[in-house]
Amino acid sequence: MKEATPIEPPTTAEAVRDLLAQAVAEVKMRKLDTRTANALAYTGATLLKAIEVSSLESRLAALEGRRQREPDGDDALKSSGKTNGGS
Repeated sequence: MKEATPIEPPTTAEAVRDLLAQAVAEVKMRKLDTRTANALAYTGATLLKAIEVSSLESRLAALEGRRQREPDGDDALKSSGKTNGGS
């Protein structure tokens, strides 16, 4: 039995897209069976969701870090004479 060559797992949405596109092409050329392609599609969709959540977590952490380094927004508004309550 031939051993599978290890590959790097996709770590970006673009890499998942490319992998799934390659799988579609291989199914059309009959190089990849539909059962394997179905498994790739399922795991690819799950991986895309995980990448999306991870990206959002990173972006949120960066925003929270920036907010902690900035002066309190309410105090900045009060000192500038701007409030939400009137003109």
